[in-house]
Amino acid sequence: MNPVAAQEHPFWDRDPLALVVNLDDRPARWAETVAAAAPHLPTNRLVRHSAVRGTTLPGYGVPPWFRGRPRDRTWAGRAGCLLSHRSALERALAENREWLLVLEDDAVFDDAFDPVLRALIPHLDARSDWSACYFGVGDPVGPFEKRADLAPGFSLHRIGGANHTHAYLIHRRALAPVLARWPRGDTIWPWLVRHRAVDRWYRRHLDDHGEVLAVSPSMIRQRVGLSDITGRQNGGAGQKGPVTHVGANSALPALARLTRPLRIGLADAWDTLRAQRKIRRGF
Repeated sequence: MNPVAAQEHPFWDRDPLALVVNLDDRPARWAETVAAAAPHLPTNRLVRHSAVRGTTLPGYGVPPWFRGRPRDRTWAGRAGCLLSHRSALERALAENREWLLVLEDDAVFDDAFDPVLRALIPHLDARSDWSACYFGVGDPVGPFEKRADLAPGFSLHRIGGANHTHAYLIHRRALAPVLARWPRGDTIWPWLVRHRAVDRWYRRHLDDHGEVLAVSPSMIRQRVGLSDITGRQNGGAGQKGPVTHVGANSALPALARLTRPLRIGLADAWDTLRAQRKIRRGF
């Protein structure tokens, strides 16, 4: 894409902060992301954002939270992931940006990325109550409501939440409320005991701070490769089929919204009970 032509775009006209979360010792992954983005957006608008390596955090590898178990590094990866996203949100808040686009360094762009993004902007502008919009969605939960058709084959939906944090847009109105509920480095381990991961928290609680939207199918997917969190191969999240939805005139979305607080409350209560074992024995 011609960088000059790409600048004449309704998305970039809004001066969003576009951060790519990348570990300092993974320069190849940053380069791969820039190369993947080059045909689809002005790469000079992408800003590399240093990720946090969880194994360097105070408390890692020692009791009471760690006892030398096989998944210790996975828990450390989850801690680093959350704190990386925390610092990205803090950066956008400090810069007073209205929109923050968060990408992880394994982003892969659909060929239709540009026309989908162009079609999306008017719908975001028309709504004053959205908190976030997933550009790459995995394991979404309801209530599902189709909001608009975008470019051919793509549509916009309201969802209850979703897993995966490799590509999402978050509005300034949600930054401070979300940050107020997230831990810092000195409280990360007890927070993880209960909530387990940032994407799991988003799936349940991002909707508390405004409507959660999703482009379906994903216009940004994850590159198949080794996960820095689990140390295992990922399957390329966001490659599943479209989000399931019901018609805009159906009563089901309203019913699902009505019962969602109860469902989330029960799930959180169960996780609180499960956490007691880890509080006693560590991760």
